[in-house]
Amino acid sequence: MDEVFRIRPTLGHVVVDDTSIPVADIELGGVPRGAALILCDPDDLQSTSDDMGNRFAEHGYESTTADVSAVLGRDDSATRAIDALLDHVARRGWSPDQVGVVGYGPAGRAAFLAAASFPVGAAVTAAARLDDVVPPMGSPTAVRVPWLGMFAADAPEHEATRFRAFAETIDAASPAYTTVLAYPHVSGAFYRTSREPWEHAASFDSWQRTLEWLNLRVVPRLTPLAQAWRARHGAA
Repeated sequence: MDEVFRIRPTLGHVVVDDTSIPVADIELGGVPRGAALILCDPDDLQSTSDDMGNRFAEHGYESTTADVSAVLGRDDSATRAIDALLDHVARRGWSPDQVGVVGYGPAGRAAFLAAASFPVGAAVTAAARLDDVVPPMGSPTAVRVPWLGMFAADAPEHEATRFRAFAETIDAASPAYTTVLAYPHVSGAFYRTSREPWEHAASFDSWQRTLEWLNLRVVPRLTPLAQAWRARHGAA
């Protein structure tokens, strides 16, 4: 069996107001394709960075995985935290449009807020429940960048109408393209690898959709040759 090489993340913290947010960074050599800001809850920082961070690295994305549990439930605090995390990513030379924000589990709400508040390349939410992300009734939140929302549907026959209504509300309120998907008969961690048939299918499909969503919309970093070509033709 071929040995699988994994990049060990570098652990650190980003301070927002009086809150310290644990982060795990995976940096790549050469010219990476883009940057992924991965948002998760407290027990998943190491496993999410080791798993999702390395999976993104295989496709050319550097990553910062952040445990944003301390600011979940307070949208103003979560938004300030995302701003600080984008500054953290920017120290490695990434502009917002070169960053894709992905939120897993309860942190899916934070990824949704990123899509509503910052000019990132794209955002993805993979959450257990629609209630983790859905905005308050009567005040639909508009997203300003393309947003993909993926959810578990324990009882798809009863939830289909609600998912459809949410998708239509977000689409009507937003100037950016949005897609809402519901996976039937899966647990909240459907984005994790599983041997259970429904969850295995959801894991595979959600990962492919996430990667394709970012690849189509996150602006790539220019190679040195591309920068030289642009400088030469710009001068001309």
